[in-house]
Amino acid sequence: MTPPPPSPGGESPDATAGDDVVTRPELADALTRGRSFLAATRAAGGGWPYVEGGPARPEPTVLCAAAGPGAEWVDREWLGSHDLGWAALLLPALAWERAPDVSAAALQRLDDLASVPVPPQHGFDSTLPGWSWVHGTAAWVEPTAFAMLSLRRTGRDPERLAQGQRLLLDRQCRDGGWNYGNPNVYGADLDSHLDATGWALLALSPDPAVDRGFSVLAGCLQRPSTLNLSLAALASEAHGRDPMPFLELLAPRVTPRGARGRVDLTAMACAALRLQVEGTNAFRPA
Repeated sequence: MTPPPPSPGGESPDATAGDDVVTRPELADALTRGRSFLAATRAAGGGWPYVEGGPARPEPTVLCAAAGPGAEWVDREWLGSHDLGWAALLLPALAWERAPDVSAAALQRLDDLASVPVPPQHGFDSTLPGWSWVHGTAAWVEPTAFAMLSLRRTGRDPERLAQGQRLLLDRQCRDGGWNYGNPNVYGADLDSHLDATGWALLALSPDPAVDRGFSVLAGCLQRPSTLNLSLAALASEAHGRDPMPFLELLAPRVTPRGARGRVDLTAMACAALRLQVEGTNAFRPA
């Protein structure tokens, strides 16, 4: 089984980020710019699109719940009236306290998107349960991480949370990071990807494997992208590490037009900037 293309939150890295050290006021300014962009791009009928003027979609609408603490960032009516697909796996992690009704409904999708075992594979345990992108398919790293974050936030099903932990540890690549699905295909080791590594580390509880993962994730300082820097900052804070090296590169990427004009990327950047500006990790609160 080969990995799918990156989820819509993916972004090609570039080397255009500023090199100057960013002060905390500059982080606050970047957060303000990001939130202003998100407020301006909200769809007329509710929800958020991937880009300004587009139709509202589940992933950016769910991710916008991470951009701020207020109820205005959780579009309960839109979320409650649309099929969220795999984005439902992440919604309770971000909106449990502010929108318990739609979050509880989303929790029911965790069973629907639970993975199914696949024939034995070389290099990893294909029988370990996790979560998938669509019903009735094998486990993947990112949806498993999303579900784990929601289970941790809601305090539900610690046994399933532990199963997700075991799956992610089993799927760690030889280089220390995570690919989108398998660490190995037909006996060949796969390279890890920074975004999948970031989501895995954000979801994992402390384990020796985490240190190896951060060694890989540090690569986004040399190959920065908005998504990878955001995930690196959020995961670092969740494991008691300093997120500032990542935030310093992230803040200049958030312009009055958001992060590359993308709602999903801007929401992730806002979530990361909140670490220092507001002392909050939207994905893993203390």
